[in-house]
Amino acid sequence: MKVKVRFGPSPTGHLHLGGARTALFNWLFARGTSQRGGEGTFLLRLEDTDRARSSDEFAESIPEALRWLGLDWDGPIIKQSDRAELYRQHLDQLERSGKAYRCTCSPAVLERDREIARAAGRQYRYPGTCRNRSAPPAEGEPYVIRLRTPEVDPPPVMDRVIGLIPVAGSDLDDFVLTRSDGTPLYNLCCVVDDATLGITHVIRGADHVDNTRRQALLYDALGLERPVFAHLPLVSGLSKRHGATAVLAFRDQGYLPEAVVNYVARLGWSHGDHEIFGVDELLHVFRLDDVGHSPARINADKLLWLNEKHLQRAAGARIAELVAPWLPDVDEAVAGRIVPAVDIHKPRCKTVVEVVHAITPYIVGDEEVYLDPAAVAELLTPALRSYLTELSNLVGRVEPYGREVLKASMWEQLAARGLGFRKVAPACRLALIGGPDGPKLLDIMIVLGRQSVVARLRRAAAL
Repeated sequence: MKVKVRFGPSPTGHLHLGGARTALFNWLFARGTSQRGGEGTFLLRLEDTDRARSSDEFAESIPEALRWLGLDWDGPIIKQSDRAELYRQHLDQLERSGKAYRCTCSPAVLERDREIARAAGRQYRYPGTCRNRSAPPAEGEPYVIRLRTPEVDPPPVMDRVIGLIPVAGSDLDDFVLTRSDGTPLYNLCCVVDDATLGITHVIRGADHVDNTRRQALLYDALGLERPVFAHLPLVSGLSKRHGATAVLAFRDQGYLPEAVVNYVARLGWSHGDHEIFGVDELLHVFRLDDVGHSPARINADKLLWLNEKHLQRAAGARIAELVAPWLPDVDEAVAGRIVPAVDIHKPRCKTVVEVVHAITPYIVGDEEVYLDPAAVAELLTPALRSYLTELSNLVGRVEPYGREVLKASMWEQLAARGLGFRKVAPACRLALIGGPDGPKLLDIMIVLGRQSVVARLRRAAAL
């Protein structure tokens, strides 16, 4: 099987979860085809013909977001702004064949007709004023080019997800293919690109159904074979009041790319009751036929839950790589603490940002650990400060410095003083990492090492 798909975002904004879902489904379809012995190709095309709204910032951030998600593409990035001559050639073909014509109706006249239609409670449809005009526009007279919609309804589109889509009807008029300055519009560019690039399947959101009806007419007018269409269910909850939905914003909030991929994969697609997927699993099980019809909705709590699950599944070394950009410059003397600190803290964290906060006390100087003032006032009683001094002396002389020896020596010391471990553990954690809560105390002591443990216990005891 040979499959060629594309993701065609417009660089007029950052990549959001809805677009990421479209990109992911195209990528999974192509890469999954290759994995099963077929030939799958995934292209990235920036649809940047809207010069007023497109920007270099978004043209750079969209590929950056895809790379962060792990979605690679084949060949260079395609830009519609580089393909103007190709569009002009196809426009000329449509005009020569009589399937497109020049329209000189002014914007003011068209707006007046729209107002009349709205007042009458009916949908506006271009009346075809210039459809049978024989004289060309006068020299310098502005015009647009319109497609001559066929009077007989063409065959419908058989969509892989939503079924039958009628192509023509009373609501399809002679739609515009170019602006008055000659620049081509979306539907023409999209059809020409997909046809000349050999796209076999167009997988995109259901908000494009109306475009698909018009594009089917363009394929027919140009004598081109229609690709297979698959319209994905709409995604709601993408507004700012539901939280940040830009992909790179989730990166900056400490989400894992595999968690975001897992989440967007489940927006309109399912595989039984299975919830947690790695990318390799998705490649193995994803099928277009499993995409549903019902709209999906952004659920921030569900994404956070998935992120926590993927954080726990990830190796400490991988999380250490992700936290590295968030950390200050680290001395070699403490760099070796990062991975073991991640390992003992990540079971208590939901995001990479939480991991960063948790492991920061391990990489700062012993005198720089921030001690929570409220916890200091509550926990560091004279009796517990005295115990911290005794514990520092014990840690300083115990041999060898290791988990089992430390445990036995500490328990012996506690028994001699008539103290319970639960009574002293919060004060010890406060002295070592700045707060009373955290992983097992012995785990913290092993990661920090003898010298830092002794120094931090004595510092807290002297407060």
